[in-house]
Amino acid sequence: MHPRCVALLLLTLTACGLTTPQRAAVRNFSQATTALGEATSGQFVQMRDDVIRMNTARSELAAPGAHDGALEGAFVFKDVMVRTQAANTLRDYGELLQALVDDTQEKELQTAADKFVASVRGLPGSEKKLSDAQLNAIGQAVQQVGLLVVEWMKKRAIEKIVPEADPQVAALCDLLAADLNPDGNRLATGYLNTASRLRTVSDTSVKSASNPETRGAAAAAYQLAEASRARSHVLERAAAAAIELKAANRALSDAIASNEVTSDDLKSYATTVQTLIDTIKVLH
Repeated sequence: MHPRCVALLLLTLTACGLTTPQRAAVRNFSQATTALGEATSGQFVQMRDDVIRMNTARSELAAPGAHDGALEGAFVFKDVMVRTQAANTLRDYGELLQALVDDTQEKELQTAADKFVASVRGLPGSEKKLSDAQLNAIGQAVQQVGLLVVEWMKKRAIEKIVPEADPQVAALCDLLAADLNPDGNRLATGYLNTASRLRTVSDTSVKSASNPETRGAAAAAYQLAEASRARSHVLERAAAAAIELKAANRALSDAIASNEVTSDDLKSYATTVQTLIDTIKVLH
């Protein structure tokens, strides 16, 4: 093909790429999803560490034999790893979309796709919603972009990946939202209950302690309990963000399929995630 014809073809394909509003929608969504994945992954790790510290402190203040069971409580290592893997998968999904909407080099683009595919494959069977064939198709869609980096190919890849990944994103959001909800009677509820129990024991110890060492240990335990109880604000916002991500992913799919971005779901999701990040910074 004549070089001028090739240039004209590339120019035509580029013009058929994402519109400015669509690019903005994908960029905002991907940045928020990456931030949400990183934030929620860190929350599960911190909750487990806090529970071990709180149960240790309560054991030291309570009468011998008053505390039964493992110090980690409900935060069994393998279960926490499932939650962090779920959060990391959402992070990798956000990074993949970010790479597709930005001016990303071929190697970096393929790396982002490989990370997302590997994250999904690393999920336990009950949480994995994408088949190997679907994961291979996602990888191929990104590979085609790398072979011919034009906006039209990027749009085609996003049009395939977002709706294809929707069941997987929804399943991970359901898992995280349930565990992060302070009133959901799952991990977050157990975390806050542990903090409340420590608060009660430490408060009693502070008032009844007969020596400075015991009183000091009880006061430190009380501060730990109060700091942990304050994390309920983070957990509430994280659960809300996970729920909104489900709706936002579907709204993004619709936005890419049309030439207009009118859904409030995308805007609300980005705002909720930013509020979550701001709250985490305050508590740290």
